[in-house]
Amino acid sequence: MIFPHVLAYNAPVAPEKTKLVLEALGLPASTDPAEVSRFARGWCVSLGIEMRMSARGVPESDLGAMADEAFAIKRLIDNNPRELTRAAILDIYSQAW
Repeated sequence: MIFPHVLAYNAPVAPEKTKLVLEALGLPASTDPAEVSRFARGWCVSLGIEMRMSARGVPESDLGAMADEAFAIKRLIDNNPRELTRAAILDIYSQAW
C-alpha cells in the first residue's frame, strides 16, 4: 500500500533507479513525484490490490504509532536513499490511508 508513495518520495534523489523501476513495470519513465505515485498506484490497482489502509481496517488514529514503529527500524531508515524522518513516514502513511 505504501509502495507508490515511497517510490515517489525517493524519486528526487534516486531518479535513475526510479525510472528503472517504472520501466520494469511497463510504466512511463518519470521522476516527477506526483506522476511516479500515480503510475505506480495505478499499476498496483490494476493487479487488484487494495491501496488504501482505511479499506483494510487501519484506523487513522493508529498512523502515528505506526510511524513511530517504522522510524525505530534503523536499518530501513539508514538504507533509504533519502533522509526519512518520522514526519515523512507519517506523511507516507497518511497518503496511503
